[in-house]
Order: sequence, then C-alpha cells, then structure tokens
Amino acid sequence: MLQQQIRQDLKKIKEYFHYYEMIKRAVRNNTVIQMEQLVKKYIQMVKNAPKRLSDVFYGLYVGDKTQKKLSQEWNVTEKYIQILNKRLIVWLEQAITQEQKQ
Repeated sequence: MLQQQIRQDLKKIKEYFHYYEMIKRAVRNNTVIQMEQLVKKYIQMVKNAPKRLSDVFYGLYVGDKTQKKLSQEWNVTEKYIQILNKRLIVWLEQAITQEQKQ
C-alpha cells in the first residue's frame, strides 16, 4: 500500500515540475501550497538517499524525463532505469516508515 502511495506522490511531483511555470503564475491556493510541501518533503528525504537513487529522482520527477529519455542520457537500458526507480520507491518506503516510527 505504501509503495502505491509513493508512486502516486512521485507522479504528482513529476506533474508539478512539468507545469511549474504555470503553477507559479497561478493564484496561490491550498493545492499549490500542499504540492510545494509534498515536493519539499520528498526532496528533503532524497538528500539522504544513495546518489544513484537521488539521480533517478531528480531525472525522472524533478527533471520531468521519461524512463526512456533518462536511459538514453545515461547510456543505459530502460530496464536499468526501471530497476533504479523501483529501488527508489522501496528506499522511500523505508525512509517514510522509519520517520513514522520516530
């Protein structure tokens, strides 16, 4: 269940950066504030992630790249990016679980 939520959150983050300029021009409302808080939360968490997982986060979600595009830029297979993305989600799940325990 948590992995599904993480996937949804990452999709929202990707959409946020995709529409970043439009959002900045939009009237500030609770949705924008909530998205900014969600983005800050994940960026803060990813600072503690292994470098390759952090790179995947920034490439796919902040950089708004597809797995195919990122794999081409890194000169790796798309499957490798998929594996790293799955590892990122698992790592985030562990980080969130650990945070909730504290």
